[in-house]
Amino acid sequence: MTITATTTTSTLAGFMAGRHWIGHAEAAEKFDGAVPRQAALDLLSYPLAEGNVKVEVITEDGVLVIDDPKRKAIVRVDTGKVFNYTALGYKIHQPDEWLLKHMELITDGGLEIGTVAVTKGGALAMLQAELPEARIATAPGAEPVPHRPHFIAATSHDSSIATTYGAGTKVLVCENQLGVASFMKGGLMDVFVKIRHSANSLDRVFEIRQRLGLVVEEIGDAFDLEFRTLVSQHVSDARFYEIVKDFTGEDRAKEGRSKTIATNKGDALRNMWKNDHRVAPWRNSMYGVLAAFNTASHHDGAFGRDEEKRIERNTVRTIEGGWDEFDTNVLRMAGAKLLVA
Repeated sequence: MTITATTTTSTLAGFMAGRHWIGHAEAAEKFDGAVPRQAALDLLSYPLAEGNVKVEVITEDGVLVIDDPKRKAIVRVDTGKVFNYTALGYKIHQPDEWLLKHMELITDGGLEIGTVAVTKGGALAMLQAELPEARIATAPGAEPVPHRPHFIAATSHDSSIATTYGAGTKVLVCENQLGVASFMKGGLMDVFVKIRHSANSLDRVFEIRQRLGLVVEEIGDAFDLEFRTLVSQHVSDARFYEIVKDFTGEDRAKEGRSKTIATNKGDALRNMWKNDHRVAPWRNSMYGVLAAFNTASHHDGAFGRDEEKRIERNTVRTIEGGWDEFDTNVLRMAGAKLLVA
């Protein structure tokens, strides 16, 4: 099977048996079990090359062509897309090697491929490798939450991010990426390692293996703790509506487009709080607040009418660890109590 990434996001989605991937393009290729290694390899094996940089200047005497000996271009050969103009020391991190093969080295093959995505026409790529079995977060009197801890590897060719390795978890009831232990005392867990595209970058793969080799199991434990802590904190309907107004700025927005956008976001959040099966079971808890905001931002049209652009934004947030920052900001705004480390 050969898959060629286009200018939109191309996605392979694993472990889909009995699940519906809400809010993602139907073009995504889905698998009941893990994504086959060959399918991942095909998607990530697009050709990248370096090119010379020339500048053409129109003068009174004609066209002047200037070579820039200090810069080079990073090009996707099969589409002709120029991703970057960069210094000579920049090293291409080929996605098939840096995402798939290095992931297998770091985890000793103990995980299975859950998601592969290529976005911005190949400028960014990511791979998530997951535990074979989902975990269940529980708390007294609360609906349990199934989630699947994962290891993530991502890279870019447009200098938007360094090659990044880290870990997180995916809540299966809503297919959301969640920041894990966002309020652990002392701040976010140190679960992301970033490697610059430099000549010495290859040597750092073994450092990553030491730092992240066992972190996926720890992430599962951390989310279970976060769930128990947040679900125990009561949030009244009135308090939730205040949080929504603070977040959307409905009361402050000027009449017109800004007011409409803010109101639409507020309506989406209030509806999820009361009626949506991905949020309502945890209504009146701080976890319900997190679930409402995270789910709406992932999937609701009020947070991005263009589905393809919203999917791309979600993918980039996952690659860059942006969901950790988003979730942390929501919990701070809501006044969540710190977790006990």
